[in-house]
Amino acid sequence: MLKSLLTPLTNMGLRGFGLVGRFALSFFLIKYLGTTQTGQFGLIVGVAGILPALYGFGMNYFLGREVIKSEISDAFAHIRDKFLIISSLLILTFVGALIFNFFHEISALGNLYIASLVIFLEVISFDMHIMLVNLRKPLLANVLVVIRSASWVFPFIGLSYFYPEFRTLDVLLNFWLAALLINFAMVWLFTRDWPWRSTLKRPIDFQWIKKTVQTSGLIYLSDLGLVVYSYFDRFFLAAKLGLAAAGVYTFFWTMANALLVLIGVAVVQVSLPTLVDAFSESKAAWRTKFRQLMTKAVLGSAVLSGLMYVGVLFIMPFLNNPELSHHPLIFPVMLFSVIVKIAADMTHFGLYSANKDKTLAIINISGIFVNTLLTFVFVSHFGLIGSALSMMGTAFYLLFSRGYFLLRNMNTPRIQT
Repeated sequence: MLKSLLTPLTNMGLRGFGLVGRFALSFFLIKYLGTTQTGQFGLIVGVAGILPALYGFGMNYFLGREVIKSEISDAFAHIRDKFLIISSLLILTFVGALIFNFFHEISALGNLYIASLVIFLEVISFDMHIMLVNLRKPLLANVLVVIRSASWVFPFIGLSYFYPEFRTLDVLLNFWLAALLINFAMVWLFTRDWPWRSTLKRPIDFQWIKKTVQTSGLIYLSDLGLVVYSYFDRFFLAAKLGLAAAGVYTFFWTMANALLVLIGVAVVQVSLPTLVDAFSESKAAWRTKFRQLMTKAVLGSAVLSGLMYVGVLFIMPFLNNPELSHHPLIFPVMLFSVIVKIAADMTHFGLYSANKDKTLAIINISGIFVNTLLTFVFVSHFGLIGSALSMMGTAFYLLFSRGYFLLRNMNTPRIQT
């Protein structure tokens, strides 16, 4: 029993440590580097979050399934082909950006040379994380997440605290870059007995690439819908209201998103196998289990959101940043939006367990347009608080649209597959 709990508890502990690092970094950035550099950092994180979906073409959805079922040599060949595609597109993008920067400076990401390298390695690491999980290496995958996302934070904070001349975004990016290089060294160290060299000798499977991309259309658009919901707001804010506004948004979003991650790891993600098992058993069992899990997720997120709100209010006076107090409603609206989003995620898994893949994809795709429209309207009319209102509106849309089809499914005499 204890052995079976060790891996999930270790994974949760690792994710918890990563969140502590992100909290500490957010507080330090907003206090010592200011809202403008915090905004630049938020945009770099946003670009690194969008590009895996934009250049992934939905391939991970099918690649993950193939990796699980294939021989390791075949799996590695397909992983290599996927990495070649995304690496080539990233290189073309960054070369184009650097050429453009030569004629017209791009200041939104700070030092574009360092930022481009960090983003490139972060995107490749994200794909590698998914593949390691599919290759049944979840513990290694989560250790690597902590290395590249949190291990460098406390050394950077310590150095910058005692030596103010290091309190710059460039120094931060160099620490992040060093952690990413260590991340890849760790991958090689723990997988050096895997068939890396023999895989490189195999020809590129263009037929597999073409077939996978052609069959991934809805999944690709669905992936884009999910990342647009997560990251579009900060880019529109930066363009409309400036980097300082994006910095305020990034600070509060990091706090609110931590709630989403915690409940996601503890309740939402682990509910999928339970729902799938209940679906195969009977409709009544599926319905009962779904209601229990939904209640657990919503109540848990409501309690944690209250604690988080009180904690951030307590810490804010010590941050000595008056811009944060100029927007008192953003954080509570964001927290409420996350609670709604968690409920929407549960309906997502409810539909997934009922094999409603096409319905889910269409809803996620439509979410692109809903989020874009709401962000444009609310930010244009209400300013920074409009970003939080957009989050809330999109979360309600996802909840009601998924919930509508889920209720139809629950109320039919037989669950349709």
